[in-house]
Amino acid sequence: MRLRYDVLTFICLLSWIAAGGAGAQSQVTLNPSMDNTLYQESGSKSNGAGSYLFVGRTRGTAGTESRRALIAFDVASSIPAGSTVDNVELDLKVSKSPGGSTVFSIHRLTRSWGEGSSDAGAPGGQGTQAESGDATWTHAFFDTENWATAGGDYADDASATVSVGGDEWYAASSDGLVADVQAWVDDPEANFGWIFVGDELTSGSARRVDSGDNPDESVRPQLTVSYSTPTAAEQSEQPEHPGTFVLEGNYPNPFTSSTAIRYELGTAQEVGLEVYDVTGRPVKTVRRGVQVPGRHEMELPSVDLAAGLYIYCLRTSSHRECRTFTVLR
Repeated sequence: MRLRYDVLTFICLLSWIAAGGAGAQSQVTLNPSMDNTLYQESGSKSNGAGSYLFVGRTRGTAGTESRRALIAFDVASSIPAGSTVDNVELDLKVSKSPGGSTVFSIHRLTRSWGEGSSDAGAPGGQGTQAESGDATWTHAFFDTENWATAGGDYADDASATVSVGGDEWYAASSDGLVADVQAWVDDPEANFGWIFVGDELTSGSARRVDSGDNPDESVRPQLTVSYSTPTAAEQSEQPEHPGTFVLEGNYPNPFTSSTAIRYELGTAQEVGLEVYDVTGRPVKTVRRGVQVPGRHEMELPSVDLAAGLYIYCLRTSSHRECRTFTVLR
């Protein structure tokens, strides 16, 4: 009796997803996929694996120099392609402050950068020797690729600003952050994260912020995104183009290491794949861009999937169809 109930539940879930039933608003909270600090006085200092980030102008034996924090979140792995981003909140925990108040400007980064294994320890404000792949004030990736402009390549206009004071949590939310995250959902390859720029004129204005590598998980930065996907009614309004898309299935199925999803396009269309677990939670999104007419195969590895039953939906410019596969271990 229990098995029959589970099968019926799964069939209903599959029908709900295939019909676009995930129209209700959803919310996801993410920790950083990577973060780092840029130290102005040196092109060879970093803190990629450190517990803290620094923003503003500090006092030190080398004089007063600026710090800028880099932070990125992997939004595309948790938010299905085609979703509409409704609200974004970015939360940071300041853990060391000189007192008073200051403002952080949050700008969208315009190129890729790195987080290496450098760790400046505590307090960490002076940084440490950069390791391979670290971002520094000079390098996007130490020591092989430089920023076009020392101190980071980023959009001139701030996506948001946040006023910060003493040691506590601070939240940033704005239309600019929503626009940034929406752009990254639509084009994951353009997601380079944000840079935080503080008061770089006042000596001693720098704040220490807990990083995504902090051993205390409760103080790590958080990005909370509210989003919605098209409802069944919205999808039904899309024009139908018979014969433009055929999902042939995947082989092998079940599989252990990878499977090939086979499909045919009658016209040039944009193609994307969404994978859900049996609770309806999105676990993987793959975007292939516009593909030419003809038969195609999309290789799907199982490296980040646990054993079990999954639903996959292939979406094109005109159609969406869902099937199932099973991963074995």
